[in-house]
Amino acid sequence: SGYLTMTVGSGGSVKLAGLLADGTKVSQSAKLLLFGDYGTLACVPFFRPLYGKKGAVGGLIWIYPDTRAVDTDWYQEWFVRWDKPSDGMDGFEALLAPCGGYYDKIAPLASHYLLSAETNAVPYYVSGLGVLPQPAAQPQWLDVLVSGARLSLPKGVKPMLAGGVYDYSGVNSALAKLSFSSRTGIYKGSFNLYYDYPSGSRLMHKTVKASYVGILTQTRDPLFAGWPEGQGAYRVTDRNPLFNRRIQRAFWLDLYAAP
Repeated sequence: SGYLTMTVGSGGSVKLAGLLADGTKVSQSAKLLLFGDYGTLACVPFFRPLYGKKGAVGGLIWIYPDTRAVDTDWYQEWFVRWDKPSDGMDGFEALLAPCGGYYDKIAPLASHYLLSAETNAVPYYVSGLGVLPQPAAQPQWLDVLVSGARLSLPKGVKPMLAGGVYDYSGVNSALAKLSFSSRTGIYKGSFNLYYDYPSGSRLMHKTVKASYVGILTQTRDPLFAGWPEGQGAYRVTDRNPLFNRRIQRAFWLDLYAAP
C-alpha cells in the first residue's frame, strides 16, 4: 500500500507526489480533466515509467468534487495498472484500487488511534538457514498517543533474555517510532524486526530495522468507510540466496481510529 498525494491549484494544475509500496518515489505534474459524460466527476491522469522504461504504473484517478473522495469505478473495471512485462522472475502485473479521500488539516484528529502492521514471514538468512521474524514483536494494535495535532507511540520496552529465550511481552517491544505531519497527513516511522536462532551453545538475537510510511484521510468514498483512516506500508528486504538480486517486499501498516 503506497500513497499518492494530489494538490489541485488554480487553473486545474495538479501536483502529484508519493511513494510506491516498493519505495519508488513519485513526483510529477498533471491537469485536472472534466468529462461531460461523467457529470461533475473530474480525473487526474497518473503515469510513471519504471524499471528503465520496461514497466510502468498509471491510470485515471477520479475525484468527486463535493466530497473530494477518490473513486476508480471497479464495476467498470477501472484500476491503476502496475506492471513489468517479462517472462522472468521479475515480471509481474497488478491492478490497484486507490482508496483515496481528502485530508483536512484544520479538522481535529480522532481522540485515539491504533497502529497495526501486517505480520511478515520474510526470513533472515545466515549460514544457509532461513530464520523467521518473531511475530510477537511486530506492532499489533499499538496505542497511538494523540496530543492536539501530534501523534506518538508509547516508549518501547526492549526485549530481554530470560530463561534462555527472549521476552517480547513488553509494551512496544519492536521499539516502533512514529512521526506525523499535520500539514500533509503523512505519517512515517520505523520499528524493529527480531530474528532468534542458535549458534553453537548461544542464542543469537538479530535486529533489523523496517521503515514505513502512509497517509491519513478522514474523508473517503463510502465504499471504503470500513477501511482504516491511515493506510501505509513497510518494506522488508528479501535476501534469499536463490535470487540474484535483493527483493523489496511490502506489507500493510495502518492507522485505525479507535471507537
